[in-house]
Amino acid sequence: MNARTLFIGCLTGLLLPLSTFGQGAEEARELLMQMTLREKAEMVIGHLSAMQKVNPMNPDALRELDFTYPGLGMPIGGCPRLGLPVTICSDGSYGLKRYMPMADGKYYTTVFPSPFSNASTWNTHLLQQLSAAYAREGREAGVQVLLGPGMNIMRDPLCGRNFEYYSEDPLLTGSMGAAVVSGIQSQGLAATPKHFAANSQETDRVVNDSRVSERALREIYLKGFERMIQQAAPVFVMTSYNKINGRYTSEDRHLLQDIVRGEWGFKGCFMTDFGGLGWSPDQIAAGNDLVMPGSSYHVQNIVHAVETGQLSQADLDACVSRLIRANQWIAQKQTRVPGGQQTESDRQRLAREAATEGFVLLKNDQMLPMDSKDEVAFFGIGSYYTAISGIGSGRINADYRVNIADGMASQQCAAVAKFYQSRLKAFRDSLPPPSGLAAIMGSDDPVVPEWLPSVELIEQSARETTAAVVTIKRCAGEGYDRKAVEGDWLLTQEERWLLNRVAQAFHSQGKKMTVILNVAGLVEMASWRDRADAIMLVWLPGQEGGNAVADVLTGRISPSGRLTATLPLRYEDVPSYGHFPTGVEKSIDVTENGFQVENVQNPVVAVFENGKKRRHDKPDSLQVENLDYTCFTEDVFVGYRHYDTQQSDVAYPFGYGLSYTTFAYDVEGLVADHTVSVTVTNTGRFAGKEVVQLYMVPPSESIKRPAHELVAFAKTHLLQPGESETLHLQYDSRDLCYYDESRGEWVKEDGLHRLQVAQSSRDVIKTIDIP
Repeated sequence: MNARTLFIGCLTGLLLPLSTFGQGAEEARELLMQMTLREKAEMVIGHLSAMQKVNPMNPDALRELDFTYPGLGMPIGGCPRLGLPVTICSDGSYGLKRYMPMADGKYYTTVFPSPFSNASTWNTHLLQQLSAAYAREGREAGVQVLLGPGMNIMRDPLCGRNFEYYSEDPLLTGSMGAAVVSGIQSQGLAATPKHFAANSQETDRVVNDSRVSERALREIYLKGFERMIQQAAPVFVMTSYNKINGRYTSEDRHLLQDIVRGEWGFKGCFMTDFGGLGWSPDQIAAGNDLVMPGSSYHVQNIVHAVETGQLSQADLDACVSRLIRANQWIAQKQTRVPGGQQTESDRQRLAREAATEGFVLLKNDQMLPMDSKDEVAFFGIGSYYTAISGIGSGRINADYRVNIADGMASQQCAAVAKFYQSRLKAFRDSLPPPSGLAAIMGSDDPVVPEWLPSVELIEQSARETTAAVVTIKRCAGEGYDRKAVEGDWLLTQEERWLLNRVAQAFHSQGKKMTVILNVAGLVEMASWRDRADAIMLVWLPGQEGGNAVADVLTGRISPSGRLTATLPLRYEDVPSYGHFPTGVEKSIDVTENGFQVENVQNPVVAVFENGKKRRHDKPDSLQVENLDYTCFTEDVFVGYRHYDTQQSDVAYPFGYGLSYTTFAYDVEGLVADHTVSVTVTNTGRFAGKEVVQLYMVPPSESIKRPAHELVAFAKTHLLQPGESETLHLQYDSRDLCYYDESRGEWVKEDGLHRLQVAQSSRDVIKTIDIP
């Protein structure tokens, strides 16, 4: 029997604490004393691109910059006169973002699976390995700061950027975020977890006001960040665009200073999200150390604010001092991190492994695994042009992709493959060559239509092949939210026709059909899942996706992914329903009733061009719900906290996922203070990994609380048939508490608390009383 211990919250050996910040405090003070007011102002204003020549914020700093990173490498101002170099940050929420290829046309970046997929592994060690791998790519490219990971809570399944996030649960989010931050910083790069906080929609994200209770803010939307900060000590944290209860996060001194620095002990720096509407002097006064990106106008705003008393010298100095120490941390870590070879094949292997471990098998009616000799008919454009990465700043450009059908090229039906591939080639040939910015920086994948094969071809393939696979494809990303309509949350009529025809043809031959969901987020399944014999979520699986799918379909690897968000029966069942953008809201013309704004055509660009504070806030009478503001009426009952408390039927619960093998649990109970031991034995025929989940059940007293909450989890290593492993799941005393708004503190409720050892939020193995 093997045994290991999982200490949620410790991640022993992974952390790079910011103790060097404290050790460098005296040197930072000495440097600070030598800086002019303008140099300090230039230090707190970042830049959009090292290649940008319009209004350069610090010509001397940029002149000293030896920088060959292609595309949008974003400088953070140093002070060359005093030996403080400019540092370069790059998008990197789950891989290195190179906007432009190198001279040979290649990007030399690995497209790993999306964060939603990675979190579905429930394997923090694997996430630490992934982030270390792409951080190494960044270091080799001359990048010092990565803008990631994304850590917003999946409040609603239709948030366009959910593919970049981890979960509807804050503990799982915080644990995954801590692992990624640790991996990035193990390579000497500074991580920048984002977007802090309650940034749960893309629609009108730059002006939206998240109206949320203090309790829900603490228990749901801040808790993951708190766990990540205390476990992994990031160098930076990125504030979000949105307001929380009427105040922009980047200008909220209570949030940044009192809570994050005061209560949580954060020693690092805050930076703004890019192009937000905050006013730079107010951001610096709030303790938001770095404004990204800026211009000489922003620098002058800071200088003027200090000279006129609108911004205190002490607040500016505090921000500059922290940035100096961050600069020193980066310089020290980059020289101390050991070298060693990381080959392209190493990264490809890791991308493939991570993809397989994140796949979630939702249904398996004696369909999978397939035989390695089966001939398979692959249907759906996603089989031949697989979505591997999301849209926007989170998109990673690939040098190649292995499409789903490519992974089983020797086993696929040639006639069906020819149908799709010929049409795909014609479609690509019809596209105009990229022009303008797209020609320089690349663009998102084109939207490819879902071509429908003839009934005759479907029936022929049913006679001549062994099994069918139908791939449903969805992409999403930054800047817009998804909709509960056909072609997005719902299947199109064409997709339903394809599923029905393929199922009918293959079932009539005594053969079966697997549905693969190649999706950026969740989709509705309840209305069609009975037609499928097997359903597997493969998310956005990265460049090795097709090989990973083949590994799992053919049984070389047993699926071990688990859902990190509940899949409801209908979108109307979602707790945020009605309080999330639907796409039908009508924004009131801002010029009505004599109400005017500055530079209404582009208020964001106006900040870059003239340094003005922001467009005037609309009066309440002109504000539109779910656009200008969003009410978090579900409070703490997000995701499974709602469904399980209400005992609502769901399509698939939080934490759910099937395997090709079976497992038995021997729960030893509480073996030490705050520790539960569970021995897991593989009782099936396949090697596999199991995820053990631990939930806390509060007393049935007067406080309205969720039925249960995740407090720990662990994943076994690969167990061979008959093999066992003992896991020790440790929770924290505060995991038993709720946030009391009236007292302003965490409170443990009187009464009996219980623990549930479970395979999902709905599949409890054993309940344990906490003495």
